Amino acid sequence: MKKWIRTIILVVIALALGFWAYFGERHLDKIALEKRLEQKITRIPTEKIAGFTLIINNPNAPKPDTTVVERVGSDEWQIVHPILWPGESTEWRALAQNLPRAWKQRAWKSSPDSVAFFGLKPPLVRLIIKPVDSAMRPDTLDIGKATPTDNFCYVKYPRSDSIYTTDVILVSSTLKSLHTLRDKSVTPIDPSLVQRVTVKRGGRDSMVIERRGNLWWMTSPLERSVDRDTVNALLKEVQMSRVAVFHDTPAAMVTYGLDRPVAEVEFLMAYQGRLARRTLLLGSKVPNVPNEQSGGQPVYYVKDADRPPVMEVPGGLGYNLKRPMEFYWDRHLAVFERRDINRVELVTPERTVAMSADTLANWRFESPLSGGVKRWQVNGIVANLDMARVKQFVERPVAATGLDRPRLSVRLYHDNELKASVDFGAPHGGLVFAKGSNNNSPVLVDQQTMALFMLSVDDLKELPIPPQ
Repeated sequence: MKKWIRTIILVVIALALGFWAYFGERHLDKIALEKRLEQKITRIPTEKIAGFTLIINNPNAPKPDTTVVERVGSDEWQIVHPILWPGESTEWRALAQNLPRAWKQRAWKSSPDSVAFFGLKPPLVRLIIKPVDSAMRPDTLDIGKATPTDNFCYVKYPRSDSIYTTDVILVSSTLKSLHTLRDKSVTPIDPSLVQRVTVKRGGRDSMVIERRGNLWWMTSPLERSVDRDTVNALLKEVQMSRVAVFHDTPAAMVTYGLDRPVAEVEFLMAYQGRLARRTLLLGSKVPNVPNEQSGGQPVYYVKDADRPPVMEVPGGLGYNLKRPMEFYWDRHLAVFERRDINRVELVTPERTVAMSADTLANWRFESPLSGGVKRWQVNGIVANLDMARVKQFVERPVAATGLDRPRLSVRLYHDNELKASVDFGAPHGGLVFAKGSNNNSPVLVDQQTMALFMLSVDDLKELPIPPQ
């Protein structure tokens, strides 16, 4: 055989081997992949699941309990049957993640006796998995009882003659009540987006609290600073409170004390230029709730004004919704950031003591004299004003507060910008009238609070270092 003929033959053989190595191996990989996929309970991946139908056969119920849920967005779920309600995302997310991870284990040929023995006639749960692609057929899976070891459960496809074992988590993920599978938030609010809270109690005038930057301010029925921690705690409690019982077909509202609510609370939220309102109605206390169900706490009837169910909500939510407006008033005399302060004034009818700090935080007098100031004394003034609290709010106008000509005024600045101030007036019943930049009306404080700022020049001036 001529050399060139042998060369051609060798080239052809090499090409054939290469062709087989590439395409044959790919074919074998495809077959192996198909076999692996055949071992999965469902071939629909988590991200391609559009929804579920759960049909639970309760032997004590006249008909199966059916729950239908649809995915909304990437990780939100909406129940569409038997009610229209947000789904509990953690529950549906777990099911969507667990299903594609479940594998067929042992297999048996089904028979009428085995189907019944394994809890598959009727199944404990029939699960229908709806794919995102409408051209794809949904997967339908019957889930039976757990194996004797409780590590696996029996499953079957309705049109198949085979019974398989798979992870028992499919039972625990699907055999759940509608209450467990629905979102139990009282009302969907985001505390960071709330701009205004309006509270009506017993049909009386509204209390309105508005956000101003990081602070909250009461704008009605009077102008007053409110404690931001108290308001934020209320918003957080509304967000985190969970419903113990839903009344999806409620009786007359008078049954729950909701015909004349104890309190009506509206939350105004703003996001990207759009406004949204959620309103909670607080009814009466739920009677005769066992301690083991309530944890010893009161349970109130609550209703979201925009949704049909009446809800039983345990914990402090009901109690806090009906608190008086005085509860929200800020007891700080002044609100400021300590690090901002670089100038301080102590003003009495006799004189003004002014002090300022340089870039190294060394304090010096501006008036009535010059020289150094004890840093710890000035830091004490700033800290004490930051910690000063209202002892008692003044509910009625008082003529003789002494605040028209204060006995002492404390003023804190950043450069020439006034950051906080407090005026101290006349004594009253062992207390002292005061008015801070945090409040537009007089309040009462301890006399000891005012005494903290009654410092003389001698108290403040830095003593010269004696010669050695």
